[in-house]
Amino acid sequence: MNEQRPTGTQAIDRAAALLVKILDSPTSLTFTQLMNETGLAKGTASRILGALERNELIQRTADGAFEAGAVVNRFALKGGGNMAVSTALQPAMEAISEKTGEAVSLAVAGFDAVENIAQVQSTFLIGSRDWVGENVPFHCSASGKVFLAYGAQVLPDKKLEKITLKTITSRADLARELETVRARGYGSSNGELEEGLVAVSVPVFDANQNVIATVSVSGPNSRITPERIKLFANLLKQEVSKVKVNLGARNKKEGAA
Repeated sequence: MNEQRPTGTQAIDRAAALLVKILDSPTSLTFTQLMNETGLAKGTASRILGALERNELIQRTADGAFEAGAVVNRFALKGGGNMAVSTALQPAMEAISEKTGEAVSLAVAGFDAVENIAQVQSTFLIGSRDWVGENVPFHCSASGKVFLAYGAQVLPDKKLEKITLKTITSRADLARELETVRARGYGSSNGELEEGLVAVSVPVFDANQNVIATVSVSGPNSRITPERIKLFANLLKQEVSKVKVNLGARNKKEGAA
């Protein structure tokens, strides 16, 4: 006998039940676990999970289980997580600033742009401006490229705006750039967002290896040369990786409590 599809509020209730199960669980849940815990038929569960995944409310882990998706994670950060991430990363940002002299900023992925939430100012008279509170496009910023490359955000389905003469506006070219970002573990922008501005950015991972933020160094191209980009990228990775371990350990303890 064919399974009858739920309609109206019944469909909404079932989708909500599945989503709540996933969000309330301290670990990711498999398809079989979700079926057993909700009592839903295989076809119904599959359709609902597919819809939730398409809308980025949930996502699959490397082994195919389900966990909170990008939209939920962004909402969680706005609900107080921004302050926690900023507080945890402040010492690393200050250490990076002390060693480079350049501006160091912290950003999260907003709905349609990169949101800058904290910054340590440059020690130079001529340096990067204060980006806190400003939103910048994903396709032409170092942080934005990191979010796109690691799947923390999906590029909006619209024409890529040309900000400067160096801005990448071809989706094919940008796709190749994102492959490079993933391969080397950092993103960079050289005059693509603002003439003469160079930035290098690395991802900040949570305990589940999801990218929840980026830390960047930015300054004029007269000081941040291609050679220094690589040096700064290694420094960023080194300092941020220390914080990732601490955040991961804390999250695991909270999940076990």
